[in-house]
Amino acid sequence: MNKFSIRFALLIALALLFGACAVIDTSTLDTAIPVPHRHVEVSYYNALGLDLYSLVYSDYDEMEDNENVALPMPVNGFNFGYGLTEDAEIGARFWTSFLNVGGRAYLKYLLNHENNSYVAIVPGITYIFRAVDKVNDDYVNTKSFGPELQLLYTYRHNQFLSFTLAARGNINQITEQIDFYNDSDEINGPYLVYHGGVRGNFELRLGKLLFIPELGAELVNVRNGKLTLLPTTGVSLGLEL
Repeated sequence: MNKFSIRFALLIALALLFGACAVIDTSTLDTAIPVPHRHVEVSYYNALGLDLYSLVYSDYDEMEDNENVALPMPVNGFNFGYGLTEDAEIGARFWTSFLNVGGRAYLKYLLNHENNSYVAIVPGITYIFRAVDKVNDDYVNTKSFGPELQLLYTYRHNQFLSFTLAARGNINQITEQIDFYNDSDEINGPYLVYHGGVRGNFELRLGKLLFIPELGAELVNVRNGKLTLLPTTGVSLGLEL
């Protein structure tokens, strides 16, 4: 194991131990097939996201060997989808990770449907907020806001099983506000961070129940850091109403 791999493993272990992070949910855990018209789909999921604090390093933090990297962090939450028309679905996702909260609003639109193949585009908006970090009696508020775009291809093998490939990308505007104990404030940012990746999953359906496991990879452009490729994984359990 080389020096970089050891450092990377240590960073992940420390981050998981202390859990002082805000997290961006980057999972797909979905198919290109919209929820049926006027139906509702609710699911609970666990996945790996991106530690918000590891996406931006200050000029003072920049290491000589440029090995500041993005870190994966666990998230869990709920996804709600509603069949707006036969070809369109609107929905929202809410997640937590330790003491931060995040959300996403999206529209899924079916671009093409031929036989058992479906292609859909899913634009969305994400927002993450964390306001409980206390460092040396100073409070740190972190916010992230930005657009997201996904392109999904699904092959429906039968009524029970479908396979999905997804390509996705995000732009996150990150701002940090420090409230010092002496009542003065400092605002860092906003900083723009770009990241995207690919996902693969399959969906099992038994009546109204659905189960989706997922694997993929995310490429992150870290500010004052190293371009980082991270593995992603997730699992979702849902119900169509």
